Amino acid sequence: MKKLIIASIIALTCLSSTKIVFAGYQAYTNYLLYTNHGNHFTNVHLKATGDQYISNRVKSYTGTTEATFWAVSGESGSGERVSGFYNQKVGTTSKIEFNRNVSKDAKVQMGMENYKDGEARVSGEVDFR
Repeated sequence: MKKLIIASIIALTCLSSTKIVFAGYQAYTNYLLYTNHGNHFTNVHLKATGDQYISNRVKSYTGTTEATFWAVSGESGSGERVSGFYNQKVGTTSKIEFNRNVSKDAKVQMGMENYKDGEARVSGEVDFR
């Protein structure tokens, strides 16, 4: 019986650790921000929590000093924008709040575009929560 309790505790600890890693920040590196405010998106991720926002940290830009970010729910290429637009500079973190309910395990991604005309690149990390 004692071995079963210890094995159960170890299994629960492993499962809890996996969830924490899954729910953390995901890096995006050198993403292209197209000319003329063309949209670019991260990969689709499953929401790990019922929190009604994602968090985005901008680490660096090349070719611009600011970009616009927003949240999208649904399949890649056919999702629906579910937040307002957030302009960010290097070193900032934005809590991109949803304007409608997005449930746990829903597919979400983050959209982005250059704040100015011209091609640029951005690196950062986003927590899809």
